[in-house]
Amino acid sequence: MTVRAKVQEQIENPLGELFEHFASGRIDSFLAGCAKEMILTARGVTYGATTVRRNEFPVWLASMDALAGGTMKTEVCLTFTSETENVVVLRHALTRDGVRRTYETVNRCTFANGLLRGWFSQPMNVADYCTAWGTWEPARSHAS
Repeated sequence: MTVRAKVQEQIENPLGELFEHFASGRIDSFLAGCAKEMILTARGVTYGATTVRRNEFPVWLASMDALAGGTMKTEVCLTFTSETENVVVLRHALTRDGVRRTYETVNRCTFANGLLRGWFSQPMNVADYCTAWGTWEPARSHAS
């Protein structure tokens, strides 16, 4: 299989196409593929989760970009779709204090009537996530 064929598979994958809209900043196109009741649940540095509803998504995303000083970029690395699973791996990059930081998230998605309804996002490596966002406190134990 050639590289071109792999790219074509990615483009024809509705999950990949949906998240390419997200990664490219085409938020209106991304939201058009989401159910009205879509909920993003994101896990980060704390054991709690952030819950973002579809109507809150543009404001939440803008706040994340503002925290990153407008440098936040996202890339779709992998999509996997089967009868029971829909998974997207995203690579996020931002610049803080003049240093480029990256981290990846694994994102499990559920669909209803062809629209994204549920999205659970988890950093693949919490230390990378914390370093990127400036929240890493290595001396602090999560057990306490």
